[in-house]
Amino acid sequence: MMAWPRMTLLFTWLTLLLATVFCGETTGQPLNSQTLGGQAGAEGRLMAVQFADMEGHWARVPVMRLAGQGIISGRGDGRFDPEAPVTRIEALNLLGRAAGWEASTTGTGQNRQGASYLPAAAQKFLTTKEKAYTLADWQAPAARQEVAAWVGRALGLAPAGTAFLPALASFQDSGEVDGELAPMVEAVLQESLMAGVQAGIFAPRQAMTRAEMAALLDRLDGRLASLRGASRLEGQVVDRVETWTDGGGRIVTLRVATFGGPVVGLQIELGANGESLVDFLLYKNGALTLGRGLNVGDTVKLFLQGEKVLYAEASPGAFNIGGSAASAINGPTATPAYNQGDIRMVNGYLREINDDKLVVVDGAGNERSVAITGTTTIIRSGHILLPDDLKTGDQVKVQMDGRGRALTVQVGNDTNRLGRVLRGKVDRVNPLDGKIVLRDTGEFFYGTWLPGDSLKTLKLSRDAVASLFGSGGSLGVAAGGFNGEVLTVLEDGTGSDTATAVTKAGASMRLYEGTLEDLYLGSGEMFLEGEDKPLLLTNDTIFIKNGQKVAAADFKAGDYVFMVAAGPGTGQALMVYGTDVLPASWRLYRGEIEEVKKEGFTLYDVEVMGYGSGRPFDWEETEDDKDFNLDWEPVIMGQGGEMSRDDFTAGRFTGDYEGDYAYVLARGNTAHGLLVLPDDAVGPTMTSLGRLKGIDRDDGTVTLTAVRDWSTGYGRWQDRDEDLELDARRALVLKGRKIGAPEELVPGDVLYVVHDGRQALVLMVAD
Repeated sequence: MMAWPRMTLLFTWLTLLLATVFCGETTGQPLNSQTLGGQAGAEGRLMAVQFADMEGHWARVPVMRLAGQGIISGRGDGRFDPEAPVTRIEALNLLGRAAGWEASTTGTGQNRQGASYLPAAAQKFLTTKEKAYTLADWQAPAARQEVAAWVGRALGLAPAGTAFLPALASFQDSGEVDGELAPMVEAVLQESLMAGVQAGIFAPRQAMTRAEMAALLDRLDGRLASLRGASRLEGQVVDRVETWTDGGGRIVTLRVATFGGPVVGLQIELGANGESLVDFLLYKNGALTLGRGLNVGDTVKLFLQGEKVLYAEASPGAFNIGGSAASAINGPTATPAYNQGDIRMVNGYLREINDDKLVVVDGAGNERSVAITGTTTIIRSGHILLPDDLKTGDQVKVQMDGRGRALTVQVGNDTNRLGRVLRGKVDRVNPLDGKIVLRDTGEFFYGTWLPGDSLKTLKLSRDAVASLFGSGGSLGVAAGGFNGEVLTVLEDGTGSDTATAVTKAGASMRLYEGTLEDLYLGSGEMFLEGEDKPLLLTNDTIFIKNGQKVAAADFKAGDYVFMVAAGPGTGQALMVYGTDVLPASWRLYRGEIEEVKKEGFTLYDVEVMGYGSGRPFDWEETEDDKDFNLDWEPVIMGQGGEMSRDDFTAGRFTGDYEGDYAYVLARGNTAHGLLVLPDDAVGPTMTSLGRLKGIDRDDGTVTLTAVRDWSTGYGRWQDRDEDLELDARRALVLKGRKIGAPEELVPGDVLYVVHDGRQALVLMVAD
């Protein structure tokens, strides 16, 4: 049995995190190697916020989070009293504490007696009526509409300026809202800062409870934290060291690799008896404890005031996207009206990827621009990604703050992909069970048709029924209708027989492929290189990129596309299909090794695949020589199999590998995968595309079927009549946007393979 190469993931993504070092202080960004401390008296603070009446309560996490930061407190005897009404004084003081307002005020007489309990900043937005409140008035319960108005004024929201207030109008009791407060309440509702107490009920005059107030402040905290000098930091604990002090105590130092790049230290001081002298509160595994409970591997979110850690959360829950789990911090489920934090979600696919923003298209076709910051975390299948690892069409769930800045981007994996694309002639429609029967079917595979079933039964989704028979159509009406050819796209999952999209072809279909030269969205025309006549796009054209359904605007000049058109002679596109072999940040280079160095190597006569040539599978000369750094734990394959980083770099003393031929999978100038073979061990190479038919685990042979070979002369793919067998024991493998191993390949994977007819050199899985 052959030994397949393996790799440890931690150091791979940690290298990426350490690559960004901040040279100066930036607001909200830590410095590399900065040390953060806790506070004295942490054990007393822990006891003070262990509220007995919050166990199992829906607002437990918001209350703990605010209490841990000193914004909110209990009412004595270890109780928080969550269902008690919050008074007007309490509500405004809590809002002022969260916003960092000063506590002093001015005033005279009876008015001052009430107003003196309020922060000075609150005076600026109080109405004349409110300024006249007596102490008794201020000690009365605060109504929900009042709190909403104060929140809107504190945030500087503009009151709604129209007579029609759509957000309020959605509630049955909107007529109970005070006319003077209504415009500001509308503004707060439109910002999704508050919601109803139940479906259709806002309860404007109902007293705000202490639990509701805590949840509201927690939601606002994303906007208010910076005003009081607070910040947030998220990362993973990568090291823990304990040292003894002269007095018998200990110093616990935790190193946290932040998701923004820098590595920071957390310092905790323990006494001789193990008590915490300097520490912070920590919510972990559903319980409130102290920071000394953090361990290596924990993902942690730190709540900072300056350089002091007040509170932290660890032991993440899981967000699911199409079956993939990505870790993220989450607490108990809150009520629909009061979700934790000022957090918003955007679901959709990626249209545009830049260093500073993502453009997401939601299910309704609306674009949403989301800013990327140094603390944005991008996760796919549990692995940290960079923005350039993303691809157009990726399904994402973006968690962002109230200012439109991405906190976490969770990227769907292979389970989110669309399934097979089938053609066939409509044989019959069964209106009773929502199914359609096709005959003489074929499966589309990257510009060719593979043989299918003589009869194939498919279940139609609601969207498929609408696209085939019109939005007002039904299967009952359709039973005796259209009986021409159709193109169907199945739902994700290799075994799915449900069509999610269908388009009519008429009598027959034709295949086109080539490099996209021009795309005119206004006129709906698409030109391929070397073609004089355009292919026409319609509202029924299906656009698929990187396995996801997208829009025409997501294709650009230079893309290599496979197209199915109605025929004969109409030139009407039924489907446009494209894929990016490599993420934007990855490059595949080849050349001869000129020099091996301590941290990397130099190639000369360097070529790069598909970059800047307009043909994604041609090799282009890029420069005479190029320096590469080696990743901390790269995958390095040689004539004898896998080798370590040290084994390879030792070649700088021996001269080994100089003059050998190399293939390099790199991000920027960092090599993550390296294949080194003697120059005479590699024959003339070519690039092929196919579906993995099988893999022999004993001798490392991979067999590809439905193979197409790239023709540099014609600038297109050519069909191969037979399967392709290759020795993959030394091949570099890129799967899931990371360097993998041949053992991770599974039958059915679509592979782009660089080979010399005998051995596979690089295997890239289309994900």
